[in-house]
Order: sequence, then structure tokens, then C-alpha cells
Amino acid sequence: MNLQSETTTRWDEINKEVGYTRFPNEMIVIWVAQNYGNHGGYGLKALDIGFGSLANIDMLSQFGFECCGVEASPEAINSALETSESRGEKLDLRLLKESGEIPFPDSYFDLVISSHAIYHNLDVSKLKDELRRVLKDDGKFLVDFFEIGSDELKTTEIVNSQSPKTLGVIMRSNDPNSELYGVSRVVYPSKKLLIDEFSSHFEDINVFQNSYNPGSYYVSWLYISGKNKKVKYVESEYLEYQKRYSDSPRRSDAFLIDLIENSIRSKTSDQFNSKLSEFSLIDIGCSTGNFLFHLRHCLPDIKYCGADVFPSIVESCKSDSRLNGIEFYQLDIRNVPQTQTQPLYDMIVVNAVLHRFEKSILRKCIKGLYRLLKPKGTLFLFEFFHEFDQEVEIVEQQSTHPEGARLHFWSYRTIQEMLEQHGFSEIEFHPFKIDIDLPKPKNPNDTSTYTLKTDTQERLQLRGSILMPWCHLVAQKH
Repeated sequence: MNLQSETTTRWDEINKEVGYTRFPNEMIVIWVAQNYGNHGGYGLKALDIGFGSLANIDMLSQFGFECCGVEASPEAINSALETSESRGEKLDLRLLKESGEIPFPDSYFDLVISSHAIYHNLDVSKLKDELRRVLKDDGKFLVDFFEIGSDELKTTEIVNSQSPKTLGVIMRSNDPNSELYGVSRVVYPSKKLLIDEFSSHFEDINVFQNSYNPGSYYVSWLYISGKNKKVKYVESEYLEYQKRYSDSPRRSDAFLIDLIENSIRSKTSDQFNSKLSEFSLIDIGCSTGNFLFHLRHCLPDIKYCGADVFPSIVESCKSDSRLNGIEFYQLDIRNVPQTQTQPLYDMIVVNAVLHRFEKSILRKCIKGLYRLLKPKGTLFLFEFFHEFDQEVEIVEQQSTHPEGARLHFWSYRTIQEMLEQHGFSEIEFHPFKIDIDLPKPKNPNDTSTYTLKTDTQERLQLRGSILMPWCHLVAQKH
């Protein structure tokens, strides 16, 4: 059992055996009152991470917030639901996923709080990503961590002081007389490190300390608050990039169009033109609709559809006269609905989207793609796939991604096994070899693609210092 599982299991036992205070956290009460006033929460949604006894949720409700909660402990959820039902209330309380994903939609909350809980989530990097994802633009958060001088830490051992996931130190309680024996938490050696940790994702960062000294025992916490810092790269800079290809397709898109045409020809033989109207295709992550525009120009009779996670992009496509006759709707590839009313397609294109997701999310995407395809349907991907038995994650620090843009490179073996496990077969890899020169950006902070020629005149595609193994993939649904 790893440290995270051990900590979660122990908290489940604690919630079953002990239960926790019915009183809200005084510092959170004061902070909420200062930031929202007596009834400033009306019309706003709030999330309590590690809600325990519901004390803070009850307090937020009195300020007018519509409240939700997430817990790592199933026992805490069961107990809280019994309490809320006995009071005639219906609360939206959900279990934190093992991957660390908060089970709520993007941009859902105006406020996220956590009292004496969030530091038990040992993957702070994932936690920050999730906080930023579920908070609305300008949404606020307030969470706390143990202060390094607290006597509570005198009975803990340092487990990892060089964690790649956090600037903090992971410590595990080893006091056999404490109910928290075996529980691990992240501790920050200084206020500065705590600020540094969260400033990549958030702005208006403020850290304040609260301590008490009952007798000879000193306990202290550092509270950190901030506001969401959303840089909508996909809805701004990336759309500008796509405008370059409004008149003619990217070289990779032109190759993808050829793959789609060849796939249809293999299924229709000499009836290619007369059979086109029988096919349907959806482009997931369609952005400006450029690819659909160019594809329809080559294969005009197919029934086309585009989907994107961003509502503004979907509305922009709907209003683009070039794309008249193509249906567009909002869809999160990470959460494809499991409903009978969801339309099915003969072909699905996912073009340079999946490399942003970690492995657990990638699996969810593949499951969803399988559900969206008709039997014997075809999936087309364009991602970072390579022949070497390596799985690589790269974090780019960019002005457009201040939190760090994560790129994932998957081996042929890994992605093939994953696809086959979820019902795909006849998997083909087509490494993309670009046939034009792209200049190297002059600004070292610009990670746009550029090319270098080898002695054999092959063009290598680079992104900063990284060789990019762009590859098209074709797979069939059983």
C-alpha cells in the first residue's frame, strides 16, 4: 500500500471511529466574511474539499453559497449524507477519484475551501491543476498547510524531501499514541516556498498564519488564498495560429485527409462516390473548424460534425459561414456521456488533443471514443507516438501556460495495448514526415515547431529542444 492509499484508508477509519468537530474553521469564517460579506454567497457555488462533519459547508450555506463537497473517505460521505438527509437537505457530495481528479466539471465553482485536509493529498501538482480547472475565471480558494514549526510535526518522519511533484516535504506520522498514526501530509518549509508553489496557477496570493498553544503544545497552520489565473490559450493564441491555415490545410492535416479517403475507398471499392453520403464523421477538438472545412472540400458528401470542450469555440464555428451545414456541439472528450441518445459515427478524428492528458485520463478518452463509434467504425489520431519503449512527460513553462503545459509521448506498444484493451484492432502507425522547412523561432520562449535537416535531407520536427514524434494512427472498432 503506498503512502496516499495508507493515508486515505486511515482517514476512513478515523471518520468511522471518531468523527470530527461540528464547528466551522474560525479562520475560514473570518476570511469568507471579509471577502463576501454577510450574504455575499448568493448565486455562487462553493466546494469544500475534505468536508468531514459538514461544519464548513453549513457555514458557507449561511453565507448564501450553493455548496458541494468532495472527500477521499467513503465513510465521511456516508455519514454526511445521513446527517443531511435527517435534516431534509440534499447535498452534492462526491468521492475524490484515486487519480486525484475532482469529480466536477470545468469552471464550476466560484469558491473552493479546504480545512485541515488538503495537505493529505500528496500530489500537490495534480491538486493545483484540479483547483484551477474547477474554479471559474476569477474564482477564489482558501486552503491550509501545517506550519513547519508546529509541535504536531515533532512526531513525524520525513518520507520525501526531494519530491518531484511539490516543493514541499512529505512527512508521515509515527506517534503510536496519536489517532493520526500512519497518516502522511505535505509540509512547506517556508511561506515563500508555499507562495512559489501556488503562484504558477493563481494570482493575488496571500499567506497568513494561525497558531494556538494549549498548554505546552504549539500548533500552527499556514493559510493560503488566491484567485484563479486563467490564460485561455486554446480560445485566444491557438485560434490565431489556426487562422494561418484557413485557406490551405497544414501538411499533417493534408496527410490525414488522404488517410481518411483511403479508408473510405477500402470499404466502398468501386462505389466510392455514390457511397460517401452514407458515412458520418466527427472531429473532436475541432477548434476553428479548419480541418472539417478542408476535409469537406475534398470529400463533400459525408455528414460532418465538430465538437469542442469550449462553448465559445463551438458558437464561433456555428456562426462561421464557411462551415454551414456542419453540426457543432460541446463535448468533453474526458467525459463522453454513456447515453443511448448520443449519436454514433462511422469515423472519429482526434487531432493533436490527447497528448495533453495523463495516462488515466487517456484511458477514459479511449473508452469514450469507442462508445461514440459505430461497429466497424474507424478512429484517426494524430499525437506523439514513437517506436521506443519509453513513456515521457514534458512540462513546458510558457507565458500562455503559466502552470506548465504538460505533453505526453507514448510508445507504439503502450498505445496499441491500451486501444486493444478497449476493443480496437487493426492498428496502424504512420509516422509523419514533414516535407517543408519551418524556421526556428528567434525567441527562446517560443516553442513553435521548427525543422532541421539531416544528412539524408530528412526534416526533423523540433519544439524547443525536443524532437517531436508526430504520428498518425488508424484503428478499427471490433
